[in-house]
Amino acid sequence: MIINISAVSGRREASFDFQLNEKLGDEVLGADGAVFTTPVSLEGEVIKEQDIYYVEGTGSVGICMPCSRCLEPVELSVDFKLNEKFGNNAGDDEEIETFSGDSIDLSSAVMRNILAVMPMKVVCSDDCKGLCPVCGQNLNVKDCGCDTTYVDPRFESLRSLLKFDEEV
Repeated sequence: MIINISAVSGRREASFDFQLNEKLGDEVLGADGAVFTTPVSLEGEVIKEQDIYYVEGTGSVGICMPCSRCLEPVELSVDFKLNEKFGNNAGDDEEIETFSGDSIDLSSAVMRNILAVMPMKVVCSDDCKGLCPVCGQNLNVKDCGCDTTYVDPRFESLRSLLKFDEEV
C-alpha cells in the first residue's frame, strides 16, 4: 500500500486525498488463524506540514477466523482508522515513521491498525455449543453422547472447598 508524495514533496504545506484498494497478503494474522478474505479498502488524506506527512484515513477489510467454541470459520468485516506520522528523519520523535524517496509504504501501519481493532475471539452464533471435551465432536452438528461429568482427580480436593447447598 504505497502512496506517491512527489506532487507535494517540494512544498512547505500541502494536502491531497487518496484512495487505495489492495490485497495485503495471504499470511495468517496472529495465532488464531485469521486470514484476509477481501482486499483492504482505505481512503483518507495526506497533510504535509514542514517535513512531516500526516496520514489520516479510514478503512475496512474482510477477515475469516475460526469460532472460539466450535472452530467453524466466521466471516467478519473489520473497520479501522489510520492516524500516522511519517518523515524523512524521525529525530527524537518516536511516533514518526521514517521513509525515503517519493513514496510512503503504509502496509505496516495498516496491518498494525487492523490487528489493534480485530476481535480477540469470535463465535459463530450466541448459542454455539462448541466441541465435546471428550471426543471433539462439533455439538452444533450432532450430540455425541459422551459422559462429560468426569472430574480430574487432581482437582477433587478443590471440590471439597465448595459447599453445593450454599450459593457461591
